Amino acid sequence: SIKAACLETSRRRTLQHEHNEQHGITPQTVTRSPEVEMVEVSDIDAMSELYSELEMDTSELPKDLAGCKKLIGELRGKMFEFAQTYEFEKAAVFRDRIAVVEKYMLLL
Repeated sequence: SIKAACLETSRRRTLQHEHNEQHGITPQTVTRSPEVEMVEVSDIDAMSELYSELEMDTSELPKDLAGCKKLIGELRGKMFEFAQTYEFEKAAVFRDRIAVVEKYMLLL
């Protein structure tokens, strides 16, 4: 089965190469930003701007991981409530708040 898989891969590569040559396509590497960005301590000012945009006060955030996880659970519950009532804009705000808390957790 490994031999068959290798032959199929080779066949597909040949077809793709021919297609690229016919259409003048130059393959390029896909570049994506990491899903979870690492937060530097120097980014705290930028984070506080993000908190204010999302109407979150940094003093409200828990100082430990367990508290942050609990807060995320509460926010996620509210997000799902809004999504079930088709209020997707409000659900998106809570999704963004969850992302802020997750980034904040990286600073702890």
